[in-house]
Amino acid sequence: MRIEIKNLKSIQKRAKVKWNSGTALISIGDTDAPNPMLEHMPEWLLRLVFDDVYLEDEDEEIDPNFFTLFNDNLAERIVNFVCQHKNNIETLICQCEHGQSRSAAVAAAVAQYINGESAEFFSDERYCPNKTVFHKVLHKFFEVTRKDSMTTWSRIEEICKQKLKDLYGESIPDEISERFTTEFCQIVRYSLEDKYFLAHQIAKKTYIDGVPIGFRGAIGNSFVAFLLGITEVDPLKYGLPFEVYDWADFGKSVDIHLNVSTDYTDVILDYIKKSFFAETIIIPKKNSLAIIALPTELIKEYAGYDHQYLLERFAHIEIFESDILALIKKLEDMTGVKARTIPLDDEKALEIFRDCKTSEISLFDDEFLCSCVLSEIDIRSIDELVKALGLKLGTVDYPPMDLMFNKTAKFSELLAYRDEVFIGLMQYGVEREIAFRMMEHFNKGKGLTHEYKHLMKCHHVPEWFIKSCEKTLYLFPKAHGVVHTLEAFRLAWYKAHYPDAFRTITKT
Repeated sequence: MRIEIKNLKSIQKRAKVKWNSGTALISIGDTDAPNPMLEHMPEWLLRLVFDDVYLEDEDEEIDPNFFTLFNDNLAERIVNFVCQHKNNIETLICQCEHGQSRSAAVAAAVAQYINGESAEFFSDERYCPNKTVFHKVLHKFFEVTRKDSMTTWSRIEEICKQKLKDLYGESIPDEISERFTTEFCQIVRYSLEDKYFLAHQIAKKTYIDGVPIGFRGAIGNSFVAFLLGITEVDPLKYGLPFEVYDWADFGKSVDIHLNVSTDYTDVILDYIKKSFFAETIIIPKKNSLAIIALPTELIKEYAGYDHQYLLERFAHIEIFESDILALIKKLEDMTGVKARTIPLDDEKALEIFRDCKTSEISLFDDEFLCSCVLSEIDIRSIDELVKALGLKLGTVDYPPMDLMFNKTAKFSELLAYRDEVFIGLMQYGVEREIAFRMMEHFNKGKGLTHEYKHLMKCHHVPEWFIKSCEKTLYLFPKAHGVVHTLEAFRLAWYKAHYPDAFRTITKT
């Protein structure tokens, strides 16, 4: 569906001739404004009256004789109009007096729901979408969608909103709300609610049983996953973009890979069979357990299908056993200290890495990492350790640390993860979707095309950044590095504070 934003004058001028077939118009006017005089009417027309009032203005006393606030009834009229005609509308025009705020908000909400993308309306300097209108319309779209999703989404929404309230209080910052809304919309749109809810329940089970849980890959880039307790990594704290997990168009049907303590998989399998068996297909694999969560009617439809086809067709949860988490569990039991209570700025733990005494510390017990990275940098926080691990995990055809040694780039600027390529390109002004495609291209070891190199130079991307991308073969998602660094830091903490227990556990 093509979505356009117009002001009143342009609409009146356009209406002097017949409209193209498949055109719909949402016309918004002020409280005291008459209906626009249009010589020709589009195929579908919705006329609304409300004023450009923002959420922060609503606390003030507003005279209803002079202003009409946007409300749930108006949002519902918009949603019903779009849903009723969405299969026939080719072009939707949203119009208000100046074509900047109210119309842009409605256009953005519809675009987010229908096309899965609204960023263009917020980044375009011509528009200033009214965020109150945007969020109310989008939320109303969720309500309509959830009618077909039984009760799963209402439970997920309730959990997420309570967590948001716990974290931010009653007044949630706009950027936080927007990130949550974007993800929430895509998960609803692509019917991934069953997968997220089951992952939430599995994580909750591990917490109740006192068993550590981790993950692989980029699920840590999902803010909804964090709110649901599926990961402990807050992507907003580490600057992890959702696109790295779910692609630039947010349309990838992605899997969730969880790590649990060794020998705990059977407990989870028994739990799923008792609690969710009717809604899942369980597929044992060589080194893991794959679980496909689907609505009951789809479970019945696909029950007899080949397992490999199902794994390729549907997003699933895959559970791996982790010796590292088993080690952490033993240390928790021996010391009485839960790993998640360990302060992540502990100086004695940081000293372990500064002094390169990282033997028996997972992934950091590495000669290259110690001699070529850790010994050469100023380790002040866990952030430097995350960067260092990324330099070890990635595959590149150049020595990244040389850029720091010759003072071409700071250590913090080095490209250790694919997220840093994506974010870096956008910071230099490259369009989001193009930046994502470039990141994917580099990350498949394809180097730089002439067009990409020219584009980067046009945006004044530094030469060292360009050459780094050109020689990149593979970079991990940063969330992957964060979770493994957290595990390593906790092991270092036990080694620093409980050396005897650490020595006993790691030698058995």
